[in-house]
Amino acid sequence: MISDVAVLIPSYKADSKLTDLIGDLHAVGLKDIIVVRDGDNSDYDGIYDNVQALGCHFLEHKTNLGKGAALKTGFEYIYDQFPDITGVITADADGQHTPKDILSLAKALNEAPSHFVLGARKFDKDVPIRSKVGNSLTKYIFRFLVGMSINDTQSGLRAIPYIHLPLMLKIPGERYEYELNMLLSIHKNNLTLNEIVIETVYLDENKGSSFNPLLDSFRVYKSLFAYGLSGLASFA
Repeated sequence: MISDVAVLIPSYKADSKLTDLIGDLHAVGLKDIIVVRDGDNSDYDGIYDNVQALGCHFLEHKTNLGKGAALKTGFEYIYDQFPDITGVITADADGQHTPKDILSLAKALNEAPSHFVLGARKFDKDVPIRSKVGNSLTKYIFRFLVGMSINDTQSGLRAIPYIHLPLMLKIPGERYEYELNMLLSIHKNNLTLNEIVIETVYLDENKGSSFNPLLDSFRVYKSLFAYGLSGLASFA
């Protein structure tokens, strides 16, 4: 049942796209929605008042801790408060993930409750060049260093089985590197990861993204190369 799946949305400087998404998710039967406000300022209070008025479970960081920290705050809450669910879908607050694709991941999770599911975008057309190059480069480096073929290593649309939430809470990283570390942990623990093709949505050339091309890319590649070098050292 779709009602056995929760949706977790980490949020920073949200706008009306967040409340639109919540309304659409309610409409398709996804009722347990957890929003984590990650330490933005009072300019956004009105949006989060609307989020709470929609009946979401609302969590808040008083200061900005990063996407990884927001995800772990949500995972901990879900593990404690929703012991009977199959798992949780993580989705972004900026309109990049459609209700249809979120629903597809929820159905896939219900069909295989112990398997992770990754929503993989196609970077073929109408994609900002920075995003296209960055994702392609990371994909090939990941394949070379880790030996695991993933089409979209940076996708935030993921289905996480409830039984693996304790593992998710142990993964290091507080910002965007956390999502890369999640994939590395899945590989390290020999867990199953399936991919589903999803719609590629970039609004206003992805100007709403809080991803810092320099600092966050450094954190991501630092984790990736550290894992790869560790593997080479073990082999040696």
